[in-house]
Amino acid sequence: MTVTTTADVKIQLETTMGSVQIPLRIPNLSYTISDIGIEGGIWDVGTAEEDFDIGDVGTEGLLLLYSLEDEDGANVEWGPKSGGVMVPCGIIYPQRVALFDVNPTGVIIRAKSSAGTVKVLHWMLSQG
Repeated sequence: MTVTTTADVKIQLETTMGSVQIPLRIPNLSYTISDIGIEGGIWDVGTAEEDFDIGDVGTEGLLLLYSLEDEDGANVEWGPKSGGVMVPCGIIYPQRVALFDVNPTGVIIRAKSSAGTVKVLHWMLSQG
């Protein structure tokens, strides 16, 4: 049986500089993945670097990370593992999302929080 999942993302930003409004509208992004593997849950990210567990998904794909931290809470720094340590390349602020495609070469994603333990909702969708 083939399962098809579609994720639609909409980004719209308006900036006002004096009396000038600058709209930025990115057309809807649509991801369609057929015959998918899905893995998700809550990742408790602490202050020490730790690997993201992909679980039952055999091939990396679209990864969504969402910080469940209160708005005035800690950030989560994330990036690929290289030489046993994280190479920081992104930050997830409280109540914010990171959504990106992960290269299927077996990269390991690591993360750490700026303070305490941060709960991060994660979903990994992969081509079966």
